[in-house]
Amino acid sequence: MSKVKIIIVTQTYPPRTGGMQSVMQGLAKKLSEFYQVIVLPDHLVPKKEKSKNSALEIKTFLLPKFLRNFYKKIYIKKVIRKDTLLICDSWKSVFAIPINIKNKIIVLAHGQEYLDPRKIDKINLALSRASILISNSSFTKNLAKNVLNGSKLKHIVIPPTYFMDKSPARFKKTKNIIPNLLTLTRIDIRKGITQTMEALSILKKQKKIKEFIWHIAGSGPELDNLKKLSHLLDLKKEIKFNGWVNDFEKNKLFKKSDIFVMPSYKYKRSIEGFGIVYVEAAKYGIPSICGKDSGASDFVKNNVSGWVVDPLDLNALKKVLIDAINFPSKSREKGKVSKNKYINNFNGHIAFQLFLDTIKKINR
Repeated sequence: MSKVKIIIVTQTYPPRTGGMQSVMQGLAKKLSEFYQVIVLPDHLVPKKEKSKNSALEIKTFLLPKFLRNFYKKIYIKKVIRKDTLLICDSWKSVFAIPINIKNKIIVLAHGQEYLDPRKIDKINLALSRASILISNSSFTKNLAKNVLNGSKLKHIVIPPTYFMDKSPARFKKTKNIIPNLLTLTRIDIRKGITQTMEALSILKKQKKIKEFIWHIAGSGPELDNLKKLSHLLDLKKEIKFNGWVNDFEKNKLFKKSDIFVMPSYKYKRSIEGFGIVYVEAAKYGIPSICGKDSGASDFVKNNVSGWVVDPLDLNALKKVLIDAINFPSKSREKGKVSKNKYINNFNGHIAFQLFLDTIKKINR
């Protein structure tokens, strides 16, 4: 193992849940196979969440929010060496690094942190200290580019699939008589679930689609509204709300699903910068329906490995749902393409190797 120490400064880390939290934890664990890694989260991490890996240390500060950056700076000054590399989960975390430290800094970009025009000056100030900016998708790269004021900062794209397996899931795929749809996400407005429900309700009444089952797994602020809406739209027989699911239950849902449905869209200052769950679905040979204004289009290609649609265009969404539900052989073909894309371009080994190569280049 190299003696180079890596300090990860992050506001997103388990036990808090979410895609970014999984990405940061996965990255920390993979890096600790090669380097001594210290993680500085923005919240308390219980002992049960901490790694037994001696090369991975998680240092937390049980302090009010306004004091955390101050104590992180003191701690960084104490442990940093000349060859220490700093990794920040976003531009915001750069402000927890002492200003007089000249070490190399990698900053990750996820998407929606670049949507607030009021923060352009602050973003540019933070990134003026960065050695490289790594975006999770081409979509996110363009968002960041729009606020970087012509900066010459090196800027690349690496998909955030570091923690995912090298090989896809191995299991015997059953051919469902009734197509099984799946949505697995934090249930909020921008996921396109409401629009999908409305489209399916119309198509059901018009008898333009076959029977279907739709599992919606996850929790969030819109869950109760969606449950009420499923009754109002006469979809209570078709829609099954699974609530929050653990990894075992999640894998069971993927194994029996035919189509992944999450046509998210930009809502206020919130977007899908990448959408790791579309890649998770691909591991199981499941094609996805995703929204056009998101980083998912780096992975999901319209009518090739899934469907890309504007969920706010009801007619367009209905056409996609008819195609996905009524023509299962076409959906299976898209699922095969999606799975091969995961194997050849997006598996965890490939993504992490790109990250390792980036570290080596900036440390030269």
